[in-house]
Amino acid sequence: MKRGHGAIKAPPSSVEILDHRHNSKIEIKENQEFHLECRVRNAKPAAKIIWYRGNVEINIQLRKHNNLKKCVSIRKVYYPDYQKCFIVASREDQTIEIPGKTGDKRVTRYDTHSRISLKPTAEDDFASYTCEARHEALVSSIPMRATVQLSVLYPPGLPYIEGYTEGETIKRGQTVELVCRSRGGNPPAQLIWYKNGEQIRMAYRTAGRVSENVYTFTADASDNKARYKCEASNIMSKNVLKAELDMTVLFAPAHVSISGPTEARVGDPVPLTCSTANSNPPAEIRWMIEGRPVQNATSRTVVSPEGGWITSSNITAVVKTDKRSVVVICHGVNAQLTENVVSTHTINVLYPPSQPFIQGYEEGLHITAGTVKKISCSSAGGNPLATLTWYKNDKKIHSTTKTNNDIVSAEITILTNVTDNEAQYRCEAANSATEIPMFKTITMNPPETVRIRQEPAELKPNEEATLICDSSSSNPPATLTWWREGIPVQGYQNYSKQGLHGGTVSTIELKVNVSEEMNGIQYACQAQNEALQRSAHDSINKPVFDKSNEEFVTGIENEPLIITLKADGNPESLAYTWTRDGLPITQSSSANGAERIVSDGPVLNITRLTRHDAGAYNCEALNSQGNPASILQTSETVIVNPKEDATLSCSADGNPMADDTITWKRDDFPDFDARTSIMYDKNGTSHLRITQVTREDLGMFQCIANNGIGNATTKNVMLIVKHKPEIDAGPTLLKFASDAGDTGKLICRSQASPLARFTWSRNGSPISANTSGKYYSAYHQVS
Repeated sequence: MKRGHGAIKAPPSSVEILDHRHNSKIEIKENQEFHLECRVRNAKPAAKIIWYRGNVEINIQLRKHNNLKKCVSIRKVYYPDYQKCFIVASREDQTIEIPGKTGDKRVTRYDTHSRISLKPTAEDDFASYTCEARHEALVSSIPMRATVQLSVLYPPGLPYIEGYTEGETIKRGQTVELVCRSRGGNPPAQLIWYKNGEQIRMAYRTAGRVSENVYTFTADASDNKARYKCEASNIMSKNVLKAELDMTVLFAPAHVSISGPTEARVGDPVPLTCSTANSNPPAEIRWMIEGRPVQNATSRTVVSPEGGWITSSNITAVVKTDKRSVVVICHGVNAQLTENVVSTHTINVLYPPSQPFIQGYEEGLHITAGTVKKISCSSAGGNPLATLTWYKNDKKIHSTTKTNNDIVSAEITILTNVTDNEAQYRCEAANSATEIPMFKTITMNPPETVRIRQEPAELKPNEEATLICDSSSSNPPATLTWWREGIPVQGYQNYSKQGLHGGTVSTIELKVNVSEEMNGIQYACQAQNEALQRSAHDSINKPVFDKSNEEFVTGIENEPLIITLKADGNPESLAYTWTRDGLPITQSSSANGAERIVSDGPVLNITRLTRHDAGAYNCEALNSQGNPASILQTSETVIVNPKEDATLSCSADGNPMADDTITWKRDDFPDFDARTSIMYDKNGTSHLRITQVTREDLGMFQCIANNGIGNATTKNVMLIVKHKPEIDAGPTLLKFASDAGDTGKLICRSQASPLARFTWSRNGSPISANTSGKYYSAYHQVS
């Protein structure tokens, strides 16, 4: 009996694509050759390997053909569903016998290898390649497979633009959406928008292998003739791909403007120019003067660098006599867009004001020194209304201006003093219609004043005091006499000196032995000028505030408060000035009714108190006695560079104070008047300006304060002009000798500004003087 033996069949144990996990993705550049190798292990008999692209089997004929560039190549895969050919360069298969350990043929197994070579194209992007093991021991419904997917890198397609067609016209203010798209490409294309070569947007989005960049904007003038460009590229691009278009935008001018004079006299021709902002198409200009259109006005159009065109037109308007103003209108019309922009220009017709007239002083009127005088200047009419300016001896002075309908008035307040001697006060009225201001001048009569000083300032019993009486500057000199309680007494010394305004200041002194019985006795000084038939007198008592005046006053918020500070003096004519924190308080004579706080002589009137009114208020009373000018402070040493301008300052106080109370002097400065200028502040400060200083200008400048009362005071201000140290290299300073053991003395002398500092060294090494006991140094300022 025989036993039959059947063939042993064993299915493969595994299938794999070498070096790639199942369902992994392989990134490869387009047309770059690469290989896929499949291995099926441990089958008996040997398994077959089938390759698939997607779900379609790859059939490769084994015959060779030299032409691999055409789809009719022998080595090809044809897909009728896609109507395309996919080139497979070659396939190599190999079967390897794996013997058993005992050499028994029954346990022999076989490994099958298959290797295909590919040159993928863009069509292979996302394509999957599958290796399938076929064996008779396998169930056909459960295939044994290994799969990989290709990611083929290739350049994007040409970009294209949607949303605007070149040649299409849009209007300014219209919303425009430009869409740039590019299909294909791995990775998807990067899309960037440019306007006239400048990048404007690079944010884009992708969906699959399609990229999109949407640029949305509101069209304006700058978009007219603008070139918009979209560029597409990725890492596989050899050249940047682009799509371009030129845009046309219609827009009316944003505005029109009229240039030309805003004022003119009657009968004057007034040239006017109207210009539009840029527009497309060019705008038309139409003129109207006083509501009437202007015919035959010429215009011209130029290209605007910002796009579009600019239109301009010129006309000449003539001012008529019956008008105070002329209204000119310019229209910028763009008929294609039915838009109209307008500009208005007003020409004021100029008329001169009336001749000014002065009130408050009559020519030839004698005024006592220390009198407060209010003088007003008025002018009526004019277009525009007149500007009034007061001058004293050609120097502008402060005035308070008021307007009532078409009348303008300017008021000055004068506390007369010696500077008003023959002073000319001039009021000028001017406006745009006057080439030469109209003016009115008055001349003040010279006041005669005297002032008494005493030495010492505080009188004590059993001491001798000197009473000194100074007259104001006068011509001819005044005659001075002393009076005690109305009885003339003999002065012991009488002398004179040169005064202001070309006059002479007379002085008389009186010695008095002070006793307690003299308390309250009044000594008076009288000045008499026989040529002018006038006299003046003064006593030694200045204005003094009553000691009963309160120093601290309390009020209730929202209630009125009146404060009175009465002063006495001789002469009795007093001028009061109220201030708070250094700022003057409005006097009732110049108030307009809106002020809460006003002053009236010694009275301060607060109509309704607020908590913010708390503080220190100062009341000053003055009469003609005055004070001699004294220097309060000067600028510190002034240091400047050569060729710069230097400014020195000097502040003084006194009563009276005039622009020429403070003067400057330097004897060794030959070009003083040519190279200096003086500016005087109202706060009593004089500034001396020296132009283009040089080293030779170093030195002292003298400030002199003199108001004609008492002696002048002076103070020096140092000017230093910087220059580098210059060492004196004279023969006597270059060599020194000394015997051994004796003390040697070396001298180093230099000129510098500011002063130089000295250091000594020996053979290049610094010497520590005044520390070692061997070297001593001393510094002396020579000049």
